[in-house]
Amino acid sequence: MNGSQVAWTKEVEDCIKGRSTREYFSKLENQITNLVTINREGLSSNNTVTIESLIVVDVHARDVVNTLIK
Repeated sequence: MNGSQVAWTKEVEDCIKGRSTREYFSKLENQITNLVTINREGLSSNNTVTIESLIVVDVHARDVVNTLIK
């Protein structure tokens, strides 16, 4: 979970320095979609809790990037 946040922070810094924030927003949406798909595959309860936690964090991250775009 912490690794995900470190990577997100670095990627957002890259966006601020010149990479397309809209493209990064699309990447985040794809990641969320992929996590939801994985979660629907019938994982163990521990894996389900982990994936659902990542989804919550990623949705918040996506919303922050959307705010930056606006």
